[in-house]
Amino acid sequence: MIRKILIFFVFLIALVILPIFYCSSNINNLFNAVVSGDKENFDESYAKTKYCFGNNDLLSNLPRFLSGKYLVLLQNNYELRPTGGFMGSYAIITFEGGVLKNWEVQDIYTPDGQIEGHVPPLVPFQQAFKTGDWRLPNSNWNPNFPDAVDDMLWFFAKGGVGDIDGVIAVNFELFEKLIQIVGPFKPYDFDEEVNIDNFYELAQGTAEDNFFPGSRAKKNYLSGVATTLFDKIPALSIIQKLKVVKLLLGQLSEGQILLWNKDVVLQNQLSQYQWTGELLPYTFDYFYLVEANLGVNKANCCIEREIIHQITTGDVTTNSSTIVFKNNSDVSVNRFSGDYYNYQRILIPSTAQVKSVKVGDIEYTKSLGKDRDNPPALETDYEFEENIAGKYKSVGFWVVVPVATRVGVAITYELKSNANYSLVTQFQPGVYSRNHSTIVNPNE
Repeated sequence: MIRKILIFFVFLIALVILPIFYCSSNINNLFNAVVSGDKENFDESYAKTKYCFGNNDLLSNLPRFLSGKYLVLLQNNYELRPTGGFMGSYAIITFEGGVLKNWEVQDIYTPDGQIEGHVPPLVPFQQAFKTGDWRLPNSNWNPNFPDAVDDMLWFFAKGGVGDIDGVIAVNFELFEKLIQIVGPFKPYDFDEEVNIDNFYELAQGTAEDNFFPGSRAKKNYLSGVATTLFDKIPALSIIQKLKVVKLLLGQLSEGQILLWNKDVVLQNQLSQYQWTGELLPYTFDYFYLVEANLGVNKANCCIEREIIHQITTGDVTTNSSTIVFKNNSDVSVNRFSGDYYNYQRILIPSTAQVKSVKVGDIEYTKSLGKDRDNPPALETDYEFEENIAGKYKSVGFWVVVPVATRVGVAITYELKSNANYSLVTQFQPGVYSRNHSTIVNPNE
């Protein structure tokens, strides 16, 4: 019996444990090669990793993906925007033949300051900021990421950042999760240790305290953090590196990292995995809650939301959806929080007929158009706008949620019924938690 047990464990090691160790070791080597720029080690470990995972289309094209000049958008999801968060900074990362060749972090206001001329503002920007123009930091406005990329790259090119082969949008929370894996560290040229409890305060404080045009404080701090992280990653254990890989794949699958590539073949592959931030296809009903914090604060640190869809089918199908926002901001605890000035867009099917929009106790009316240069004050703007793009209709309006209050939003729309009701709901990058439920009441 003992001999049989020993034989079983030998076979287990040979068939399961050794292959896992072999593949994990090669992933580790591939990881190190990419980050360190070791082309020779990349070629060897890449061939072995392909052997482990077989004919995977993304892995087969890895050297093609890891080539060219990438724009990495560093978005602060505590100041929510349609593609994830406010773009306070960005990085330019250059790959060649599968390995990293160069990278640099920059403040978003550096290229923005180089843009000449004037771009007329969108109405919500003029209501919130009253600057009379549309600028690079607010160019990630389109909720369909490939379309947003078109706008962003136009602004970046005008600011002297061109010839971009790919775009990667990541959120602040990704760095917090990386620090949980890597552990506390001191960024280069800074004395205070960074940990999961103080990273946000240090990063945001560096960005906002004593800010002035041309200030390098934010860039230098983020560069120090990024450089230290890059230098620490190759020294992580295999387990830690696998956790990093798992984190990145998880963020991709959850739509928290968005990818765009100008190579159509590569972009189509990314789209098949739903990693491109595109509006999802639907067959009957669709609902996408898209928020934009235009209050010049970081109130999204403290916003809770609950979404309930009440669906009634019959001669027509009625979707009565309620969204409750709760603002838990406490400026004595988080000095960057505050009242939530949210320009809310709800994307629904283009054929849907909006019956009512209500915020709190106020019934909103459909807008007949607003003067872009002199729009109504957002606090008293009780109108909603409808815009159609392809299969989607956008219903946009203001929702103001003061500190320590709840505000309910109710929207009702109708669709022509069909035999089988189906609802596709899409969730916004940068929003990591929500309560969501759907109740269907047939034939009432």
